[in-house]
Amino acid sequence: MGSEMCIRDSPRAREQGLVAYSIMGDAASSAEADFDGCVAKFGPPPPAAVPNIARCQYGARLFLEHFLPQHQPDVGLLWLSEPDISFHYRGVGSPESLEALRAMDEIFGSVLAWRDSQPDAADIQIIALSDHGQVAVKGRIDVIGAMQAAGFRAADHYRDDVDYVVLASSSGNIWVRDDDPKLIQAMADWLIKQDWLGMLFARDTALAPGALPLDLVQNNHPRTPPLCFILCADDQVSRFGLPGRSYVGADPMPDDETGGVHGGLHPAELSTMLAFGGSVFKQSVELSAPAGLVDIAPTVLAAYGLSSEGMQGRALSETFARSKSLPDVQFKSFSAASGSFRQTLRISEVDGRRYIEGGGRVTE
Repeated sequence: MGSEMCIRDSPRAREQGLVAYSIMGDAASSAEADFDGCVAKFGPPPPAAVPNIARCQYGARLFLEHFLPQHQPDVGLLWLSEPDISFHYRGVGSPESLEALRAMDEIFGSVLAWRDSQPDAADIQIIALSDHGQVAVKGRIDVIGAMQAAGFRAADHYRDDVDYVVLASSSGNIWVRDDDPKLIQAMADWLIKQDWLGMLFARDTALAPGALPLDLVQNNHPRTPPLCFILCADDQVSRFGLPGRSYVGADPMPDDETGGVHGGLHPAELSTMLAFGGSVFKQSVELSAPAGLVDIAPTVLAAYGLSSEGMQGRALSETFARSKSLPDVQFKSFSAASGSFRQTLRISEVDGRRYIEGGGRVTE
Protein backbone atom coordinates (compact mmCIF):
# COMPACT_ATOMS: atom_id res chain seq x y z
CA MET A 1 0.00 0.00 0.00
CA GLY A 2 1.19 3.50 -0.73
CA SER A 3 -0.31 6.76 0.39
CA GLU A 4 -3.88 7.45 1.42
CA MET A 5 -5.75 10.73 1.42
CA CYS A 6 -9.15 12.16 2.10
CA ILE A 7 -10.91 15.46 1.49
CA ARG A 8 -12.63 16.00 4.84
CA ASP A 9 -11.80 16.22 8.53
CA SER A 10 -10.13 13.13 9.99
CA PRO A 11 -9.48 13.10 13.75
CA ARG A 12 -6.60 10.61 13.47
CA ALA A 13 -5.07 11.97 10.29
CA ARG A 14 -1.93 13.35 11.90
CA GLU A 15 -0.98 10.26 13.86
CA GLN A 16 -1.58 8.08 10.80
CA GLY A 17 0.32 10.32 8.42
CA LEU A 18 -2.66 10.80 6.11
CA VAL A 19 -3.08 13.60 3.63
CA ALA A 20 -6.35 14.90 5.07
CA TYR A 21 -7.74 18.22 3.91
CA SER A 22 -10.75 19.85 5.59
CA ILE A 23 -12.50 22.86 4.20
CA MET A 24 -12.98 23.91 7.84
CA GLY A 25 -9.40 25.12 7.95
CA ASP A 26 -5.77 24.40 8.75
CA ALA A 27 -6.49 23.23 12.30
CA ALA A 28 -8.81 20.52 10.95
CA SER A 29 -6.38 19.43 8.21
CA SER A 30 -3.19 17.42 8.42
CA ALA A 31 0.15 19.08 7.80
CA GLU A 32 0.61 16.92 4.69
CA ALA A 33 -2.46 18.55 3.13
CA ASP A 34 -0.81 22.02 3.24
CA PHE A 35 -4.02 24.01 3.72
CA ASP A 36 -2.26 27.38 3.29
CA GLY A 37 -0.64 26.20 0.09
CA CYS A 38 -4.05 25.21 -1.27
CA VAL A 39 -5.40 28.66 -0.44
CA ALA A 40 -2.46 30.28 -2.24
CA LYS A 41 -3.07 28.16 -5.33
CA PHE A 42 -6.88 27.92 -5.45
CA GLY A 43 -8.03 30.81 -3.28
CA PRO A 44 -9.84 30.55 0.07
CA PRO A 45 -12.78 28.16 0.49
CA PRO A 46 -16.14 29.78 -0.30
CA PRO A 47 -18.30 30.72 2.68
CA ALA A 48 -20.84 28.20 3.94
CA ALA A 49 -24.27 28.54 2.37
CA VAL A 50 -27.59 26.77 1.89
CA PRO A 51 -27.34 25.04 -0.47
CA ASN A 52 -23.61 24.54 0.05
CA ILE A 53 -22.85 24.00 -3.62
CA ALA A 54 -19.89 26.38 -3.98
CA ARG A 55 -17.97 24.72 -1.16
CA CYS A 56 -18.61 21.26 -2.61
CA GLN A 57 -17.42 22.39 -6.04
CA TYR A 58 -14.30 23.92 -4.48
CA GLY A 59 -13.51 20.72 -2.59
CA ALA A 60 -14.03 18.59 -5.68
CA ARG A 61 -11.73 20.83 -7.70
CA LEU A 62 -8.97 20.45 -5.11
CA PHE A 63 -9.51 16.70 -5.08
CA LEU A 64 -9.29 16.28 -8.86
CA GLU A 65 -6.81 18.99 -9.84
CA HIS A 66 -4.46 18.97 -6.87
CA PHE A 67 -4.58 16.07 -4.43
CA LEU A 68 -5.02 13.17 -6.85
CA PRO A 69 -2.25 14.20 -9.27
CA GLN A 70 0.13 15.44 -6.56
CA HIS A 71 -0.20 12.58 -4.08
CA GLN A 72 -1.37 9.75 -6.34
CA PRO A 73 -3.02 7.87 -3.45
CA ASP A 74 -3.95 4.21 -3.48
CA VAL A 75 -7.19 5.19 -1.75
CA GLY A 76 -8.83 8.61 -1.95
CA LEU A 77 -12.00 9.86 -0.29
CA LEU A 78 -14.06 12.85 -1.42
CA TRP A 79 -16.78 13.84 1.07
CA LEU A 80 -19.48 16.31 0.04
CA SER A 81 -21.78 18.14 2.45
CA GLU A 82 -24.68 18.22 0.00
CA PRO A 83 -27.49 17.29 -0.26
CA ASP A 84 -27.34 16.83 3.53
CA ILE A 85 -27.28 20.55 4.33
CA SER A 86 -30.09 21.54 1.99
CA PHE A 87 -32.14 18.55 3.21
CA HIS A 88 -31.70 19.73 6.81
CA TYR A 89 -32.37 23.44 6.34
CA ARG A 90 -34.69 23.59 3.31
CA GLY A 91 -36.37 20.19 3.38
CA VAL A 92 -36.06 16.89 1.54
CA GLY A 93 -37.37 17.48 -1.97
CA SER A 94 -37.27 21.29 -1.72
CA PRO A 95 -36.16 23.30 -4.78
CA GLU A 96 -32.85 24.03 -3.03
CA SER A 97 -32.23 20.34 -2.33
CA LEU A 98 -32.98 19.42 -5.94
CA GLU A 99 -30.55 22.11 -7.09
CA ALA A 100 -27.94 20.63 -4.75
CA LEU A 101 -28.57 17.12 -6.06
CA ARG A 102 -28.07 18.26 -9.65
CA ALA A 103 -24.81 19.96 -8.68
CA MET A 104 -23.57 16.84 -6.86
CA ASP A 105 -24.44 14.73 -9.90
CA GLU A 106 -22.26 17.06 -11.98
CA ILE A 107 -19.41 16.68 -9.50
CA PHE A 108 -19.75 12.91 -9.61
CA GLY A 109 -19.71 13.11 -13.39
CA SER A 110 -16.41 14.99 -13.21
CA VAL A 111 -14.98 12.25 -10.99
CA LEU A 112 -16.00 9.61 -13.55
CA ALA A 113 -14.55 11.73 -16.35
CA TRP A 114 -11.25 11.99 -14.44
CA ARG A 115 -11.20 8.21 -14.01
CA ASP A 116 -11.91 7.60 -17.69
CA SER A 117 -9.08 9.94 -18.72
CA GLN A 118 -6.42 8.05 -16.75
CA PRO A 119 -4.09 5.58 -18.48
CA ASP A 120 -4.89 3.01 -15.80
CA ALA A 121 -8.65 3.70 -15.83
CA ALA A 122 -9.45 -0.02 -15.92
CA ASP A 123 -7.72 -0.47 -12.56
CA ILE A 124 -9.46 2.42 -10.77
CA GLN A 125 -12.43 1.37 -8.66
CA ILE A 126 -15.07 3.85 -7.48
CA ILE A 127 -17.49 3.43 -4.59
CA ALA A 128 -20.29 5.99 -4.31
CA LEU A 129 -22.35 6.15 -1.15
CA SER A 130 -24.51 8.28 1.10
CA ASP A 131 -24.18 7.97 4.85
CA HIS A 132 -27.91 8.17 5.67
CA GLY A 133 -31.31 9.28 4.43
CA GLN A 134 -33.62 11.89 5.89
CA VAL A 135 -37.27 12.48 6.68
CA ALA A 136 -39.21 15.73 6.98
CA VAL A 137 -39.59 17.48 10.32
CA LYS A 138 -43.22 17.46 11.49
CA GLY A 139 -42.79 19.46 14.70
CA ARG A 140 -40.56 20.13 17.67
CA ILE A 141 -40.74 18.58 21.13
CA ASP A 142 -39.11 20.28 24.11
CA VAL A 143 -38.23 16.98 25.75
CA ILE A 144 -36.37 18.40 28.74
CA GLY A 145 -39.07 21.04 29.28
CA ALA A 146 -41.77 18.35 29.26
CA MET A 147 -39.82 16.32 31.78
CA GLN A 148 -39.37 19.32 34.05
CA ALA A 149 -43.08 20.16 33.79
CA ALA A 150 -43.84 16.59 34.88
CA GLY A 151 -41.70 17.05 38.01
CA PHE A 152 -38.48 15.36 36.88
CA ARG A 153 -35.21 17.06 37.76
CA ALA A 154 -33.85 16.96 34.20
CA ALA A 155 -31.30 19.11 32.37
CA ASP A 156 -28.78 18.86 29.57
CA HIS A 157 -25.83 18.72 31.99
CA TYR A 158 -25.13 17.53 35.52
CA ARG A 159 -25.73 19.76 38.53
CA ASP A 160 -26.31 18.95 42.18
CA ASP A 161 -30.06 19.37 41.70
CA VAL A 162 -30.30 17.21 38.54
CA ASP A 163 -31.29 13.54 38.45
CA TYR A 164 -31.50 13.09 34.68
CA VAL A 165 -29.06 14.35 32.08
CA VAL A 166 -30.79 14.29 28.72
CA LEU A 167 -29.50 14.51 25.16
CA ALA A 168 -32.68 15.39 23.30
CA SER A 169 -32.41 15.36 19.52
CA SER A 170 -34.77 13.36 17.28
CA SER A 171 -33.23 10.50 19.20
CA GLY A 172 -31.59 10.87 22.55
CA ASN A 173 -30.00 9.46 25.67
CA ILE A 174 -30.99 9.69 29.32
CA TRP A 175 -28.32 9.29 31.99
CA VAL A 176 -29.65 8.74 35.51
CA ARG A 177 -28.01 9.78 38.76
CA ASP A 178 -26.18 6.79 40.26
CA ASP A 179 -28.13 4.55 37.84
CA ASP A 180 -30.84 4.57 40.49
CA PRO A 181 -33.38 1.82 39.55
CA LYS A 182 -36.34 3.79 40.95
CA LEU A 183 -35.41 6.86 38.95
CA ILE A 184 -34.97 4.78 35.80
CA GLN A 185 -38.34 3.08 36.23
CA ALA A 186 -40.13 6.35 36.98
CA MET A 187 -38.77 7.97 33.81
CA ALA A 188 -39.53 4.94 31.64
CA ASP A 189 -43.09 4.71 32.97
CA TRP A 190 -43.66 8.37 32.13
CA LEU A 191 -42.04 8.23 28.69
CA ILE A 192 -44.27 5.48 27.30
CA LYS A 193 -47.32 7.59 28.14
CA GLN A 194 -46.16 10.47 25.90
CA ASP A 195 -47.69 10.51 22.44
CA TRP A 196 -44.47 11.98 21.00
CA LEU A 197 -42.41 8.94 22.01
CA GLY A 198 -41.55 6.72 19.07
CA MET A 199 -39.25 4.05 20.52
CA LEU A 200 -37.66 3.30 23.89
CA PHE A 201 -34.58 1.18 24.52
CA ALA A 202 -33.17 0.19 27.90
CA ARG A 203 -30.04 -1.36 29.27
CA ASP A 204 -32.23 -3.34 31.70
CA THR A 205 -35.73 -3.89 30.32
CA ALA A 206 -36.91 -5.18 33.71
CA LEU A 207 -36.77 -1.54 34.85
CA ALA A 208 -38.53 -0.28 31.73
CA PRO A 209 -41.57 -2.35 30.68
CA GLY A 210 -42.34 -1.73 27.03
CA ALA A 211 -38.71 -0.98 26.15
CA LEU A 212 -36.56 -3.03 23.80
CA PRO A 213 -33.05 -4.09 24.86
CA LEU A 214 -30.20 -1.90 23.67
CA ASP A 215 -28.36 -5.01 22.48
CA LEU A 216 -30.74 -5.23 19.54
CA VAL A 217 -29.42 -1.96 18.10
CA GLN A 218 -25.81 -2.70 19.07
CA ASN A 219 -25.78 0.16 21.53
CA ASN A 220 -24.91 -1.60 24.76
CA HIS A 221 -21.41 -0.66 25.86
CA PRO A 222 -19.80 0.72 29.04
CA ARG A 223 -20.78 4.34 28.24
CA THR A 224 -24.36 3.58 27.21
CA PRO A 225 -26.99 5.33 29.38
CA PRO A 226 -29.76 3.27 30.96
CA LEU A 227 -32.42 4.69 28.60
CA CYS A 228 -32.36 5.73 24.94
CA PHE A 229 -35.35 7.07 23.03
CA ILE A 230 -36.48 8.04 19.54
CA LEU A 231 -39.16 10.62 18.88
CA CYS A 232 -42.24 9.54 16.98
CA ALA A 233 -42.11 9.27 13.19
CA ASP A 234 -44.83 8.47 10.67
CA ASP A 235 -45.26 7.62 6.98
CA GLN A 236 -47.31 10.67 6.00
CA VAL A 237 -46.30 12.57 2.90
CA SER A 238 -44.44 15.84 3.47
CA ARG A 239 -45.17 19.16 1.77
CA PHE A 240 -42.59 18.19 -0.85
CA GLY A 241 -44.38 14.94 -1.70
CA LEU A 242 -42.13 12.39 0.00
CA PRO A 243 -43.26 9.93 2.70
CA GLY A 244 -41.72 10.07 6.17
CA ARG A 245 -41.87 12.69 8.94
CA SER A 246 -40.43 12.86 12.43
CA TYR A 247 -40.45 15.12 15.47
CA VAL A 248 -37.20 16.83 16.42
CA GLY A 249 -35.95 17.93 19.82
CA ALA A 250 -33.11 20.37 20.44
CA ASP A 251 -32.08 20.43 16.78
CA PRO A 252 -31.12 23.57 14.82
CA MET A 253 -33.17 22.89 11.66
CA PRO A 254 -36.63 24.37 10.97
CA ASP A 255 -39.56 22.49 12.49
CA ASP A 256 -42.32 23.03 9.91
CA GLU A 257 -41.43 20.50 7.18
CA THR A 258 -38.95 22.94 5.65
CA GLY A 259 -36.41 21.04 7.71
CA GLY A 260 -35.13 17.48 7.49
CA VAL A 261 -33.74 15.13 10.09
CA HIS A 262 -32.05 11.77 10.56
CA GLY A 263 -31.12 9.82 13.65
CA GLY A 264 -34.20 7.66 14.09
CA LEU A 265 -35.15 4.27 12.68
CA HIS A 266 -37.67 5.22 10.00
CA PRO A 267 -36.72 3.27 6.85
CA ALA A 268 -36.27 6.52 4.93
CA GLU A 269 -33.64 7.62 7.45
CA LEU A 270 -31.83 4.29 7.20
CA SER A 271 -31.98 4.06 3.42
CA THR A 272 -28.68 4.87 1.74
CA MET A 273 -27.26 4.82 -1.75
CA LEU A 274 -24.34 2.44 -2.38
CA ALA A 275 -22.88 1.72 -5.81
CA PHE A 276 -19.66 0.07 -6.99
CA GLY A 277 -17.93 0.67 -10.30
CA GLY A 278 -14.77 -0.76 -11.84
CA SER A 279 -13.21 -3.97 -13.04
CA VAL A 280 -13.26 -5.58 -9.58
CA PHE A 281 -17.04 -5.32 -9.29
CA LYS A 282 -20.07 -6.70 -11.08
CA GLN A 283 -21.66 -4.28 -13.50
CA SER A 284 -25.30 -3.56 -14.40
CA VAL A 285 -26.71 -5.64 -11.56
CA GLU A 286 -28.71 -4.76 -8.46
CA LEU A 287 -27.95 -6.68 -5.27
CA SER A 288 -30.60 -6.84 -2.57
CA ALA A 289 -28.66 -8.21 0.42
CA PRO A 290 -28.42 -5.69 3.27
CA ALA A 291 -25.23 -3.68 3.64
CA GLY A 292 -24.00 -0.85 5.82
CA LEU A 293 -21.31 1.78 5.96
CA VAL A 294 -19.20 -0.45 8.22
CA ASP A 295 -18.92 -2.85 5.28
CA ILE A 296 -17.06 -0.38 3.04
CA ALA A 297 -13.62 -0.72 4.63
CA PRO A 298 -13.71 -4.57 4.72
CA THR A 299 -14.79 -4.57 1.08
CA VAL A 300 -11.91 -2.29 0.06
CA LEU A 301 -9.46 -4.48 1.99
CA ALA A 302 -10.84 -7.60 0.34
CA ALA A 303 -10.44 -5.96 -3.07
CA TYR A 304 -6.75 -5.57 -2.23
CA GLY A 305 -6.59 -9.17 -1.02
CA LEU A 306 -6.19 -8.07 2.61
CA SER A 307 -7.91 -9.52 5.65
CA SER A 308 -10.65 -7.67 7.53
CA GLU A 309 -10.71 -10.09 10.44
CA GLY A 310 -11.85 -8.43 13.66
CA MET A 311 -13.71 -5.61 11.93
CA GLN A 312 -17.37 -4.97 12.66
CA GLY A 313 -18.43 -5.00 9.02
CA ARG A 314 -18.23 -7.70 6.39
CA ALA A 315 -16.63 -7.75 2.97
CA LEU A 316 -19.43 -7.41 0.43
CA SER A 317 -18.03 -10.29 -1.61
CA GLU A 318 -21.27 -10.57 -3.58
CA THR A 319 -20.30 -7.34 -5.35
CA PHE A 320 -17.08 -8.78 -6.78
CA ALA A 321 -17.07 -9.78 -10.43
CA ARG A 322 -15.54 -13.13 -9.53
CA SER A 323 -18.28 -14.00 -7.03
CA LYS A 324 -20.90 -16.58 -8.05
CA SER A 325 -22.90 -16.76 -4.83
CA LEU A 326 -25.22 -14.53 -2.85
CA PRO A 327 -25.25 -14.23 0.94
CA ASP A 328 -27.88 -15.92 3.08
CA VAL A 329 -30.12 -13.30 4.70
CA GLN A 330 -32.19 -13.91 7.82
CA PHE A 331 -34.99 -11.53 8.79
CA LYS A 332 -36.22 -11.06 12.34
CA SER A 333 -38.76 -8.88 14.13
CA PHE A 334 -38.88 -7.86 17.77
CA SER A 335 -41.63 -6.13 19.69
CA ALA A 336 -42.36 -4.84 23.18
CA ALA A 337 -45.44 -3.34 24.80
CA SER A 338 -46.72 -1.88 28.03
CA GLY A 339 -50.21 -0.43 28.43
CA SER A 340 -51.16 1.33 25.21
CA PHE A 341 -47.55 1.69 24.07
CA ARG A 342 -46.31 -0.81 21.49
CA GLN A 343 -43.19 -0.78 19.35
CA THR A 344 -41.50 -3.02 16.80
CA LEU A 345 -37.99 -3.38 15.42
CA ARG A 346 -37.07 -5.18 12.19
CA ILE A 347 -33.55 -6.41 11.56
CA SER A 348 -31.74 -8.65 9.09
CA GLU A 349 -28.62 -10.72 9.60
CA VAL A 350 -25.87 -11.77 7.18
CA ASP A 351 -22.87 -13.81 8.30
CA GLY A 352 -23.56 -12.87 11.92
CA ARG A 353 -23.74 -9.14 11.12
CA ARG A 354 -26.91 -7.32 12.07
CA TYR A 355 -28.59 -4.64 9.96
CA ILE A 356 -31.48 -2.52 11.17
CA GLU A 357 -34.29 -2.45 8.62
CA GLY A 358 -36.58 -0.09 10.52
CA GLY A 359 -38.65 0.36 13.62
CA GLY A 360 -41.17 2.54 15.31
CA ARG A 361 -44.22 2.91 17.46
CA VAL A 362 -47.24 0.85 16.48
CA THR A 363 -50.30 3.04 16.13
CA GLU A 364 -53.87 2.02 15.32
